[in-house]
Amino acid sequence: MLVVNKIHAQKALNKILAKYYAGISVEAFQKYAQDKKLYSGKIDGDFGLLSYAALYADLIKPVELQGFTDFIRAEFPKEQIVLHHSAGWDNARGMFDSWQKDGQRGVATAIGIIDNGTIVRGYNEVFWGHHIGSENWNNVALNQKSVAVEICNFGCLMKREGKYFAWPNNYGTKGPGVEIPESKVIKLNYKGFEFYEVYTDKEIESLEKWILVMSLRWNIDLTYRHQDMFPNTGQVSARALQGTNGMFTHNSFIDWKTDISPQPKMISMLEKLAQ
Repeated sequence: MLVVNKIHAQKALNKILAKYYAGISVEAFQKYAQDKKLYSGKIDGDFGLLSYAALYADLIKPVELQGFTDFIRAEFPKEQIVLHHSAGWDNARGMFDSWQKDGQRGVATAIGIIDNGTIVRGYNEVFWGHHIGSENWNNVALNQKSVAVEICNFGCLMKREGKYFAWPNNYGTKGPGVEIPESKVIKLNYKGFEFYEVYTDKEIESLEKWILVMSLRWNIDLTYRHQDMFPNTGQVSARALQGTNGMFTHNSFIDWKTDISPQPKMISMLEKLAQ
């Protein structure tokens, strides 16, 4: 059973059913999923793993990558959700391909989300990969007990001669630059960078669904704590590094990281998750 006596999971399930399934009951959802042939066996009496799998397939609708093996095939219960952006092109498949070829064993996140909201899954979230990279003594355990996502987004930008450039070739000053159109730029002034590539509405919508489903699966607290999610330059989150159950960003663990960036639409979504 997933939700019995688990307050965060129950809240996530209630929000999912209210927002995406017109407030129907668990039993009504199970009947709906059965009619759509989303069950591989009999319906769980309570909202158990079979119901979760049916919900995941129906709500998340991931593109399942074939052949991606660069993760650690060991199962750990998850206590944290960690949000990253890829600092790269809008190409989740290319991101997973680069991890597969980079020679660093097991450096990956389970999920990538592209501009149009498509969720690409490299591996089942019950497994794990190295995605935090802190120098803290418990870094491996933090990776094992967290589930992570990459939003395909270049992140911080530099403006030069009226144009906006991402990090490749030192923001285009030492070779060909990657120019980001002004329509995809947001002014934030976060961690020494004035401009960032914007997260699309569809990326944020898909991320919301995925976070709620992860909270349901592992009973993760989605209470929004701004200073834990977006600490200032030179700061980190003690709660994150202690492995406290909750939702964090890469900024939470490493003081110089800038992912994800504190964009107003993103913050608005995250603030409402536990309400």
